[in-house]
This record gives sequence, structure tokens and C-alpha cells, in this order.
Amino acid sequence: MLLLHLQELNVGDLNGPIKDIQEEVDLLLQEVELKWCQRAKQQWLKWGDRNSKFFHKCASHRRKVNMINRIIDERGVLATTYRAVSKAFQSYYQNLFTSSSLSCCEEMVQVVDKVITSEMNRQLMKRCSLEEVRRAVFDMNPYGSPGPMGSQQVSIRITGLILKQFLPSIVSPSQSAFVPRRLIIDSIIVAYDAMHSMKNRMRGKREGYMTLKLDISKAYDRIEWVFLEAVLLKMGFSEEWTALVLQCVSTVNYSIMLNGRPLQKFHPMRGLSCNTRSEAKEGILAAAGLVEAKSYEKYLGLPAYVGKQKLNAFKPVLDSIRARMQSWSVRFLSQAGKEVLLKSVVQAIPTYCMSIFKLPKAILNAINSLMHKFWWGMKWDRSKVKWIPWKILGISKEEGGLGYRDFEKFNVALLAKQGWRLLKHSDSLAAKVLKAKYFHRTGFMKAKVGSNTFYLWRSFIAGREVLREGMFWCIGNGDSVKIWHDRHNGDRGSRSILLFCPKEQNLVQTLEAGSHYADRMLLWRACHESLATKFNLFKKRIVDSSQCPVCNQEPESVMHALWSCNSVQDVWGMSLRKLQKRTVMDSTFKELWMHLISVLEDDELDEFAATIYQIWKRMNILVFENKFWDPGKIVEAARNAVSKFRTVNETSNAIQVGINQSVSSWSRPPLNVFKANCDAAVDKGRSKIGAGVVIRDWEGRVVASLSSPKYFFSDAHLAETYGVVKAVLLCKQLGIKQVIF
Repeated sequence: MLLLHLQELNVGDLNGPIKDIQEEVDLLLQEVELKWCQRAKQQWLKWGDRNSKFFHKCASHRRKVNMINRIIDERGVLATTYRAVSKAFQSYYQNLFTSSSLSCCEEMVQVVDKVITSEMNRQLMKRCSLEEVRRAVFDMNPYGSPGPMGSQQVSIRITGLILKQFLPSIVSPSQSAFVPRRLIIDSIIVAYDAMHSMKNRMRGKREGYMTLKLDISKAYDRIEWVFLEAVLLKMGFSEEWTALVLQCVSTVNYSIMLNGRPLQKFHPMRGLSCNTRSEAKEGILAAAGLVEAKSYEKYLGLPAYVGKQKLNAFKPVLDSIRARMQSWSVRFLSQAGKEVLLKSVVQAIPTYCMSIFKLPKAILNAINSLMHKFWWGMKWDRSKVKWIPWKILGISKEEGGLGYRDFEKFNVALLAKQGWRLLKHSDSLAAKVLKAKYFHRTGFMKAKVGSNTFYLWRSFIAGREVLREGMFWCIGNGDSVKIWHDRHNGDRGSRSILLFCPKEQNLVQTLEAGSHYADRMLLWRACHESLATKFNLFKKRIVDSSQCPVCNQEPESVMHALWSCNSVQDVWGMSLRKLQKRTVMDSTFKELWMHLISVLEDDELDEFAATIYQIWKRMNILVFENKFWDPGKIVEAARNAVSKFRTVNETSNAIQVGINQSVSSWSRPPLNVFKANCDAAVDKGRSKIGAGVVIRDWEGRVVASLSSPKYFFSDAHLAETYGVVKAVLLCKQLGIKQVIF
């Protein structure tokens, strides 16, 4: 109000105060926008996104979902008031973090071996550098608020980064999780194979085997601090390091946040932030207080056991996708938004299971069907018209589709990746178990499927063919290579090359180049004749007439609705000059678009796409709201949209241009001289560096290449040095002496 009042009174003498107040208002608006960005908790949002209603809806929805109005306490009593609910939460967590006064730690840690050396202790107690502090701080979520214990979070993060480098030599080989270069999938493979072996050995025998699945509830919250101290000292950690760890876990206070209001603080005292006879089985379970795992129950997202009924075993994957889709509200999502949601969420759900098992085709087809219905839209239990079949949506964008994942091929590719890991990390626990059982006399690539083998092993074999097609030997001394049977880098045989129609490829590349995503989606649908025009609706027997609702003279095809209608020609007459004199000669919109690609510049194509979007928007407003925009309003809206889109992407485009200009072209070395190019990358979040090396001969042909990741200090200079060392060692291994680095 004050700013408006000063602007009304200003005759030139109030410019200074008005400018100061405007800057203060802008600062307050930035703070409000940042607050809503943080409240929305959308980690994928980029800097520069506007403070739109999307942020507010995300924040409001999150607050509504997290609201707790009633709860059943530990005694089974229903609490409905805020006071009773807060008392139930306070009592539960105070009891959870209350120590049980453990007194026999010495006996329990007798089996723990000393694994920490004096050199490890020296490295652990070394003073942390400024770079380590900076890396720990900048690895934290930029949108998150550290709170009053923010400095302690930084200390804990630094401590974890220092300890991480020693974990492989500290943790047992049978522990697969939380250790670099070890995957929890190794434990899953071993567990499934062990259960399969147990089942086979029980046949025809009176004595059987039993597995125990230990699932400790709130394990981290129940660890006694005296036990933690005893274990650390027994493993060989110094007293100073042990005291530092205990300080991190014991100097905290907890306050439960209930419906946006903090409860009373309390100080924790522990914690870290089938052939068996039915009678015998029931007796064992009752005596031990255990519960039998059923065949179709799932644990860690995977079925407990995979037998002959594979559809029932993997049905929970399909149910999980269906439940996730039903929980989404898509009223505010366009088809472009649905595409992003399907690719980033739904396609990721079965990935974990597909990396272990080859899913049945019926399950994969059902997933495709759910995605197809969701993309086109569903109302209650009825799906809307599917204008384009899934086989077109599922092909790559280079071929004219939308690039949805082919689950069957993706499944085989993930299984091939597991096979590659068996070859690359033969010292892993899973590789040792599988080799001892299935291919102890040969290698994985020559192993046979065998009879009565587990479905997991047969799944790995299914991915082996893909691995065989893309794998070849790098010739060294030649001792391990069978020159006439094994593929090698000296084999210059033909390779299949997938070629696309130049016109189709040019069409897709132009769609990707500049225009907004919604404009591109509309153009793509228009080229496929899949817009809900009167003509297309009439063919589907949804409407009684195919006539254009504006001119009422011709059937409303895609070409008519977006180009040839007289009302649309009025719009193009006020738009680009190159379009004003163009006559209507093309029979389909795709032919029109292909012609415009060859005659219009990139910025003109952007304006054309934006105008098409506004024309289609006007048609929908006419049908549903009975309003009709004049041509000038459409042209102005299209140009404003293009201007805003270019402004937002101006910074990122400038950065990309700078990157492209900095890339130099490869030059050939002299005759009979090789050239080795190496590069390195740094992953600070995982304390990992990686190097890549490519060796070419004097004709530019690739002789050898390698990639080598390594968990080490994430320093750029160290990574570059590591890459050079790898390049030198590879040249030495191949016997190359005349080489340029």
C-alpha cells in the first residue's frame, strides 16, 4: 500500500524512496518463494522455477496427508484429542529410546576380532581439511533446513566420509549392504539359491532344513550405547575415535513434531539416529515364537519364494504399480506431465525385481496396459479413447514414438548386467556361490543351464546372450583367447547398423530442438492424426457429426482444425510472413510439418509450434466454454509464450554453448604411432573417482578402451593422475611403445 501511495504522489522527487521500498518488497517475495519451495519438498525442482500454484498444492497436500487426528496407543485405546495423541507419541518414543541397562557386554563381544590397525586409527584421527568440510556441507540438501543441530550433522557426515574408505576391510564379506563395491543383491542371490538347494535336498529324506529370517524392528533405535562402545574398542578403534562417535550419537535431544507443533523435548539413552510335516512345523514355530513365510509373501520388494506359479509370485509388482497409479491425482497434469511421471516413477518400480528375475510376459504386458490407460486418461474405472496404440508409444523417439521403456528388453539388459558383474567381480559372495553350484569347472559364459535349476539362475542365463553379443576380448599376450572362436578387438567383421529414414529423423530432431514440451506433444499427436477432432471422434462413433464447429463447411480433420479452416487462416495471416502467402496444398498435417522444417528457421518453427498450441486451445475453449478468441490474441499469446520460454532457457543454453566450444577435435598421430586419450570424473557424493582410456592407431581405429571406477578421495587432480596411470598401464599391457598421450 505504501509503495502504491508513493507511486501515485511521485513527480520525480520520490524515485529514491520508491526504489528502496521496491528492493525490500522484492527481497520479501524471494523469501516467500523460497519458503514455499522448501515446504513443497520437491527435490527434483530446479532453480529458476516460478512460485506457481504447483508449489502451494504440493505443500498443502503434504500437510494434509501428514495430519494425524487419531491413533491407537500401545494399550489399544483410541486417542482422538490432540493432547491424547501427543501423549501417545511422547510415551512411545520415550520408551523406545530408554536404555534397558545392559550389563553383559564383555561376554557378547568376545567373538569380535580386532581389525583396526594403528595406521587406520592415525588416518581416522587426522585433522579434517577445509575441503572435507566444504564437501560435507555442499553435499547436503540445498532446500532442507539443518535446524539447531546443523553443525552436528556436518560433523557426522565428515566422520562417515572418513570411515567409508576403511569399511571393506572392516565389515565381513558376507555383509553386502552399506559397503562400497558390494550390493545387497548379492545377499538376495545367495539367500534364494540357498533356499532352492534346501528344497532339493529335502526330497525323500525325513530330516529337513529350516531358514530363519531375522527382522529386527527399529534396530538402529534400540542399540545400547554401552554395547556400541564395547564393540568399537574390541574392533581396535582408538579411545579418541570411540569417544567422538559416542559424542555424535549421545549429545542429542529429540522433540516430536506433531501436526506442525513440536512436543516436549526428551533425552535418549540409546539408539542411532515346505516338506516338513505340518505337526513338526507348527511345533517349531510355536516354540520359537516365529511366523511361517508364505510362498507369495514379499520381503524387501521380492517374493519370498519363486516356484511354478510365477504369475502369482510376481503379481505384487503389478499390484504395487496399480496402487501407485490409483493414489495419483492427475487433474493438473497434461499428457507431457504424465509422460514424465510414468518414466520417472512407474518404469522404476519393477526395476529392482527385474534385476534378479526374468518377469513373465503376462506381467510385463499388464504393466504396459496400465501405463497406456494412465497416459490417455481414466475416469472412474473407464479408460478414455486411446488414439495411438502402445506399440507406437513404446518405440524410441528416433523412430517416431515417445521412448517408453520396452520392459522385456530392459529386463534382459538388467540380467545381462548381473552376468557382467559375475565376470567382473568374481570375488564377490554371490559369484562364489553360483560358481560353486553351477559352473565350478568352467566360466559363466560357457556354463550350461542344467536340470532342475533355480529360476534365478535361468534368468541370468537369459541375459547372457545379450552379454555375449556386446562383449569381445582385448588382445594382450593372447594366452586366454581362442582366436577362431572368441570375439576380439582384432576382429573387423561386419556390425549391424540401425538406420532411420532421414525425413523421420529430421522430424524428431526438430521437435526436440526448441519448442516447449506441451507444444512438441501437440505437434507429435497432430503428425500421428491422434487429436480429438470432430472427424476422429466421428470415426470412433462418439459424436454424430464430423463437421467443423467453427466454419460448419468441412469435416474437422487435424489438417482442417490447425491449418486450412478459414478462421485458422486468419491467424496465420497475422503470424509469420513466410506462412502468409502459403497456399493449402498438403493433404495431411505431417506433410505440412515436413515441408515447414525445410523452409523455416529454428526460431520460426518455435513460433509456429506455439501458435498451433494456441489455435488448439482456442478450439477447446470454444467447445467447452463457448468463447472464441480473435486472431490477434492468439498470435500475441504465442509470441509471449516463446519469449518466456527462451528467457528461462537462456542461461542453460549459454552454458551448453560454452561446453561445446571447449571440446576440441581428435587429430591423428603419425604413421605407426598410437594415441591414448584419457579423462576422469569425480563423484563427491559417493567419494568415488573414475577414469576412461581410449587407444587409437594412426588410422583412427580404436585398438583398446577401458573404464575404471575407484572409491577414493574425490579430488580432481588425483582423478586426472589416476587416468594417466591407467592409460600408461594399458599401453604397457598391450606392448605399445610408440604412443602419444
